[in-house]
Amino acid sequence: MMAEYNAFPVSLGHGDEVIAFDLGGTSFRSALLTRSGVLSHAQRIPSLNCRSLPGKSPDDIVHEIATYVADTVQGLRCASGLGGRRASIAISMGAALNAHTGKILGSGPILGEGSPSLDLDTAIQESMDDAQVTIVNDVTASLIAHSRIASLRHARRLALITVSTGIASRVLTCSVPHVPVCPVLGTQGEIGHHRIGFSLDGVPLSLKCSCGGVDHLNAFASGQGIQCVLQQARANFPEEFRRSYLNRAEAAFDGSVAILAQGLEHGDPLSKKILKAITLPIAEAIKWHFMLDPEIDRLILTGGVCFLLRDYYLGAVLENLAALEFYPMGRDAESFWADHIMLGPVSDDAGLIGAAYVAREVPSLHRRETLSLTPPYRVSRQNAVDYTVHLVDGAFEGRAFPEYLLDPFERIVLVIDAAVDELYGDLIREVLTGSHRMVATVVLQASEKQKDMTSLTELVTSFEELGVRRRKDLIVAAGGGITLDLASLAANLFRRGIPCMRIPTTLVAAIDAGIGVKNAINFRQSKSRLGTYAAPYAVVVDPLFLSSLPDRQIRNGLSESLKIALVADRALFELIEENAFRFLMTKLRCATGAELIRRSIRAMLLELSPNLYERTLDRSPDYGHTFSPIFEFAMEGLEHGEAVALDMAIATALAVVMDILNVEDAKRILTVQSTLGLPIVRDEVTVDMLIRGIEDARKHRGGRLRMPVLCGIGRVMFLDDVSRLQLLEALTFVRAWASEGALEARQSA
Repeated sequence: MMAEYNAFPVSLGHGDEVIAFDLGGTSFRSALLTRSGVLSHAQRIPSLNCRSLPGKSPDDIVHEIATYVADTVQGLRCASGLGGRRASIAISMGAALNAHTGKILGSGPILGEGSPSLDLDTAIQESMDDAQVTIVNDVTASLIAHSRIASLRHARRLALITVSTGIASRVLTCSVPHVPVCPVLGTQGEIGHHRIGFSLDGVPLSLKCSCGGVDHLNAFASGQGIQCVLQQARANFPEEFRRSYLNRAEAAFDGSVAILAQGLEHGDPLSKKILKAITLPIAEAIKWHFMLDPEIDRLILTGGVCFLLRDYYLGAVLENLAALEFYPMGRDAESFWADHIMLGPVSDDAGLIGAAYVAREVPSLHRRETLSLTPPYRVSRQNAVDYTVHLVDGAFEGRAFPEYLLDPFERIVLVIDAAVDELYGDLIREVLTGSHRMVATVVLQASEKQKDMTSLTELVTSFEELGVRRRKDLIVAAGGGITLDLASLAANLFRRGIPCMRIPTTLVAAIDAGIGVKNAINFRQSKSRLGTYAAPYAVVVDPLFLSSLPDRQIRNGLSESLKIALVADRALFELIEENAFRFLMTKLRCATGAELIRRSIRAMLLELSPNLYERTLDRSPDYGHTFSPIFEFAMEGLEHGEAVALDMAIATALAVVMDILNVEDAKRILTVQSTLGLPIVRDEVTVDMLIRGIEDARKHRGGRLRMPVLCGIGRVMFLDDVSRLQLLEALTFVRAWASEGALEARQSA
């Protein structure tokens, strides 16, 4: 019985080419990660290790591995057409590594018992001139790859336990991303070499680990360990073994995990006992992971043993977890574990993909969190971000405002848009004022042209004149995106940071511009060129303010809602599709409108929160924002949401032209956009304008385009290369649809 391996369900998007290796105790794999983010030219050979190279010293084996890497790189360069282009090398190494130095600390399956610390990086450099090599532990690489799976991309923290020729675990902070390791040893989660007590049906067993140690977790629960436990079962329980399916297996008994799998398929009692025993220490390790790190969202089980035993293995782990005490959980333990533990996909590509991703995107994955003893002194800390987004219908008129947010402050400085102040200023001040809390007001004349350095300086001057204090005063920004941007940036700059609460009064601000951590002003004809990342103190969204918005502003907001629906929430798109006219007629003051606001905010926060500081530049929320900054400055009177709509139409057409999105979905998207009263194309849009947008986007996105395009409604991928001809074809497509399809859509409506 063999596990059927599949391609790992992740695409890394466009980027630099990487030659990736996965060096394990059973086999070595290599592949080229192409610029489009897929693996090609995959190869596999038996592992070069102490068993396949008998008599070789650990130094000799490392030299053989380095030679294999160098030869494979040369072969891939010739076979793949890389030619003179330089591709970095990424290695997923099946060994305990010092993550700071890349040195192998030990690997029983590869280097043998008691192997010394060895430097694979140096050995490769000696075999290849000027090689750019990234070496990462195979468990870390696997966890990084799993974190890119669509269903896990909103996780805050993930853990992974691999059960294969060895056992190890890792924990990842996804938003950074960061795998913390010991500042001295550079390791994390080498649980396979932890000594445990093990018994089978009440009989204690003692076994030797491949590293030479005794009674390590690996000795009982790894692939090799399970073989030893099966042999012990035959010796210690001869009568039960004689009656067991394990003694009647189709293949001659060789103590392999495949034989155990066959026994489980036939309901063999002894096989079940063995499975329960070998998964008990894994369950205990899982329990301690969650006990010590309660922020873990999911723990993934992967590796050859999990691939082969699949549901039997997961079921036994969950059964053992349910039986273990996990204070203070009682009857809910079973459902808790079922929700938090999952099996990884059956694929051996994870190491290749994870290592390549680290080399391409996160070279500082293991940065030190403590100051070193000698120079150079590296300072590294993660910034905690913690703020709430409240959606309260009637926060002001209904006096349902979350008062506890205001309690710590003695004074509120209300920065408010002039139009909002005229309509709602007194109401807002009345709610913000308390028995021991006064409100001072600064009124802004907010417009795109005034979102500049002059307005910022004037606002900061107002703070100085009011004597704003760092801890006792709260800035409250009330208005649309421009007001929130100006006030948030000024609050962040003044005295290096005054807490700032946002009260968005437009739909765009409520579901997009006002709920993230970015703020910016325009500079020298460039939109949002000067800015910072600063989390708000809190955000309070009250749909009351939508009632007085002009229809055009409602459509602008619906453009942003449509954007996040298209890249992240198909059900939200369908809600917009079914209720477009109702949303426009009621200004969202209806049950489905409230649902749209809630879903839009949640979808946006799910996309933003893992990547608040944009350390990863492949960003789904950038959909509709490749060409739109150019449109806004080039077209007089164009609103932000309208510019985004024009951008989305071009991006939709481009996906069709490049055979990424089917025509039916594209027409459906454009029909919804037209029904919402959003523009599809304007006469002023030219290919040269689109080229300028691409050039500017590349500068903003780290030298690569990283343009989000749809590969389906609710699904996105990223492009790095778009030709002038493709842009011309896309523009032609939207012009044709605008003259024919839009008319047809209006007639059918």
